[in-house]
Amino acid sequence: MYNRLFTDLKNISESPEEIQAWSRENIASLRGLLQKVTNLLKAEQQKSCKKFVPENCTAPLPPSSGGLVCVTINNVRYCKPMCNQGYDFSFLRRSRLYEQCGDHTSYKWSTQFVGGSRLAVCFESRIPISGAPSAYFPKEQDCEETVQNYSLEKQQIERFVKELKEDGITGEHNEVNDCLLCG
Repeated sequence: MYNRLFTDLKNISESPEEIQAWSRENIASLRGLLQKVTNLLKAEQQKSCKKFVPENCTAPLPPSSGGLVCVTINNVRYCKPMCNQGYDFSFLRRSRLYEQCGDHTSYKWSTQFVGGSRLAVCFESRIPISGAPSAYFPKEQDCEETVQNYSLEKQQIERFVKELKEDGITGEHNEVNDCLLCG
């Protein structure tokens, strides 16, 4: 089923003139159905972000106009806030690449925001200066585009795991809980 659906949708995306022959009713029906399927796919994709170890930590809120790359190592959840191009963090994050939640933090996020689940805020800015260079999605590739391309998502996750290792955080990495969550 996946292969047939993928092929059909790819063909439509590569030949948009075919859509011009469809009735407005057909277009509306298909658009509504595609939106429902998109919502289902997004929910399935985000399951690893919502069910993670340690369970006592609340699910973090991704910044709008950005996202969070999250991994679990040694029963500690690490999340790196990222902003889309054209946005920057509301405070300096160069020395604070990630936030963490685990037993050692009493299962509360190590965030500077009061309330605990908001890890960062991205606001419109022409010049990104507050975060480390890796804390911004590449030009022409925002969070949503990244999460829709598995290899791009995996690159961001692997980069974050490498950064954690460089920071001395090693151990049992539970890859099933790796995720990219967009705001």
